[in-house]
Amino acid sequence: FGEVYSQAQIPYASGGPRDKEYLYSPALFLEIFANDFLKHFYVGEVMRSEGSLHQGLCHVIQFAIQIKK
Repeated sequence: FGEVYSQAQIPYASGGPRDKEYLYSPALFLEIFANDFLKHFYVGEVMRSEGSLHQGLCHVIQFAIQIKK
């Protein structure tokens, strides 16, 4: 499980990478984990309050994935 900034984060002023190379697309997750079980998959806005560099509305991908053996 985890949370990463999505490529839609760039116009937000709430922290995170400013370079698309360091951001993720939902399609990438769906492609990589196509054969696994997505228990939770959310793409959208969340409020962030994590110190002075990560404050305010941001755009993320949240996921919880059960890997099939």
